[in-house]
Amino acid sequence: LDAYGNLQYKCDDGRKVRSKSEKIISDFLFKYGIRTIYEKTVYYYPNESETITLHPDFYLPDFDCYIEHNGVDTKSYKANKAKTEEMYKSLGYKVIVTTENDLVDIEAKLKPILRIN
Repeated sequence: LDAYGNLQYKCDDGRKVRSKSEKIISDFLFKYGIRTIYEKTVYYYPNESETITLHPDFYLPDFDCYIEHNGVDTKSYKANKAKTEEMYKSLGYKVIVTTENDLVDIEAKLKPILRIN
């Protein structure tokens, strides 16, 4: 058990992730041979005395971008995710955001962005 809970969903590449949604994304990335780092820590320093630790779902080193899945559809969750996305942008990081609707056809969402034929 880690700080966030069990890693209970086993992906095609053998790694374990926290949610069914992350498994779908991970399996897509594995299928197309895209290297990933799961929950690579990102540090954001809004001022000299504060550090915010972010844990994006996936980092794609060959694309130098992150994937964040927004799996909850509440106002507060969306506001928090929007704030997080702004942190990534202020750091100059590229972020691909997916939602539950995207999981219906994850290939249609990610293939054009990642330029996969």
